[in-house]
Amino acid sequence: MLTRGALIGVAAIGTTYYWPQVKFGGKATVRVTRSFLTVACIGVDYKFSLSHFWRKQANGKLSIDDAAAYEAKKHAVHLRAAKWLLWLFQLNGGIYIKLGQHLATLDFILPTEYTQTLSVLFNKAPQSTADEIEKVIVEELGGHSLKDHFDEFDYPPIGAASLAQVHKARLRGSGDVVAVKVQHERLKGFADVDIVTAAVLVKAVKAVFPQFEFTWLAEELRENLPRELNFLIEGHNAERTGRNFNKSGLFRVPKIYWAQTGKRVLTMEYCTGDRVNDVDNLAAKGISLRQVSDRLTKAYSEMIFVHGFVHCDPHPGNILVDKHGELVLLDHGLYKELSHDFRLSYARLWKALVDGDERAIELESKALGGGSAHRLFSSILTHRSWDKVKGRSLNQPRTLAEIEAIRGKFPEYFEKIALILASVPRPLLLLLKTNDLLRCIDRTLLGDNTSGTRSFLIMARYCSWAIFEDDLLRRTIFGSLISTFRYVYSIAKYRLAELFILYL
Repeated sequence: MLTRGALIGVAAIGTTYYWPQVKFGGKATVRVTRSFLTVACIGVDYKFSLSHFWRKQANGKLSIDDAAAYEAKKHAVHLRAAKWLLWLFQLNGGIYIKLGQHLATLDFILPTEYTQTLSVLFNKAPQSTADEIEKVIVEELGGHSLKDHFDEFDYPPIGAASLAQVHKARLRGSGDVVAVKVQHERLKGFADVDIVTAAVLVKAVKAVFPQFEFTWLAEELRENLPRELNFLIEGHNAERTGRNFNKSGLFRVPKIYWAQTGKRVLTMEYCTGDRVNDVDNLAAKGISLRQVSDRLTKAYSEMIFVHGFVHCDPHPGNILVDKHGELVLLDHGLYKELSHDFRLSYARLWKALVDGDERAIELESKALGGGSAHRLFSSILTHRSWDKVKGRSLNQPRTLAEIEAIRGKFPEYFEKIALILASVPRPLLLLLKTNDLLRCIDRTLLGDNTSGTRSFLIMARYCSWAIFEDDLLRRTIFGSLISTFRYVYSIAKYRLAELFILYL
C-alpha cells in the first residue's frame, strides 16, 4: 500500500515538474491525429464515392448518363473534402492556415470547390490574447512587462495573419508611433511537428492517389517556413528591398526599429493607407485605380526581372496605398532570391510569351522545367488560352468564353499540371503563387475584362531591360550595338502598344 502511494506521489510530482512538456506532447498528438484522421476520411470518401466511375472510365465504359452523374458526385465530394480541410486548418491554426492559404491560390490546378472554400482563410486569421502577446514580447526583448518597451500598446490588433498579428504602439522614450508584429505564442514548438506532419500526409495522399503529385508543396513549406518565423530575417529583407527601390520609388518600406526587434517580435514604422484592393476608398480619394495597377506591375516586374529579390506574398493586406497614391509594402517574411541564370531564363520566357514566339517559348519552357508541354506551361503562367498567346493577344481583355474554356481544360490536364509543378525549379513555384495573387488584385482594381491588358506589356519592358543588361556584359562592342538596337525597338513596340490600349 505504501509502495503504491509512493509511486503515485512520485508520478504526481514528476507530472507537475514536466507539465509543460506533457501538455505540449498531448496537444501535438491531438493535432497530428486530427490531421491524419481528416485526410483518411477524405481519402475514403473519394474511394467509395468515385471508384465506380473511375473503373468505368478506365475501361472506356463511361456513358453520357454516367458522365453527368460522375460530375455531380465529384462536385459533392470536392465540396465535402474542402469543408473538412477548412475545419482542420482553422482548428489547428498557425502553419495550417498558411498551408490552406497557399492551396486557395492554386486555382489553375485545384477544383473551384477547394479554392473558393479555403479562400475564407485569408480573412479569418486566429488572434492571440493580450497575455500571450505580452509573454512573447518579454521573452524576446527582456524586461518584466510591455511598459519596459512601450508607453502605449493598443489591443486588439490592427491586423492578424496566420503566423502573427500587428499592434499599434508608442515607443518608450522617443514617443515614435510604431507597428509591432508579434508571433503567435502557440506556434513555438508546434512548427517542426506540423511541417513533418504535412510532409507525411502529402506522401500518404500520393501513395493512395498517384495522380496527386503535391510533394513539392510540403518541400516548399519545409524550406520557407523557418525563415518566415524568424523576424530578424524579415527585418533585413525589408531594409534590402527599401534600398532596392530607393531610386525608382515604386515601393515604400517601413523603417525597422532594431532595438525593439527579436526573432518573434518585429517593431517598425507605423504606416497608414488603404488596402490595395479597397477600390471604393481609393476611388473616393481620387486615386486612379489604373495608376495603382500600373505601379504595382512595375514594382513587381522590377523586383523579379531586375533585382532578382522577390517579395512572394503580395496579399492585399500587405500592400497599402497612401493618400498620395504611393504603395507601401508590408510583411517581408517570404522572399525568394533568384539566381542570375534563372532570372534571365524567366525574363526571356515572358518576353517570348508576350511576343507569341512559339520557338522561344518552347526553348525557355524546357529550361524552366516545362518539358515538352510548352503550350500548357504557357497557360499555367499567363492564365490565358494558347490561342491568345500564339496570336500575340495577351494585351487583349479576357472574354467570358476564354475564361470558361480555360477552367474546363485544367481538370482534363490535372496530372500533367501536377507533374510540371513537381519538376519546375523551386523559385518558379513561389513566382506562380506571387503572379496569382497579383492577378487577383489587378482584377479587383480593374475588373476581369480589362485586367492584364497593359500589365503584360509593362512586364515585357522590364524583361527587355534585363536581357539587354545581360547582353551588354557578355558581348563585344559590335554585339552591344545590335543588342541596344533590339532593346530600343522592343521598348518602343511595347510602349506604343500600351498607349494604344490607354487611348482606346
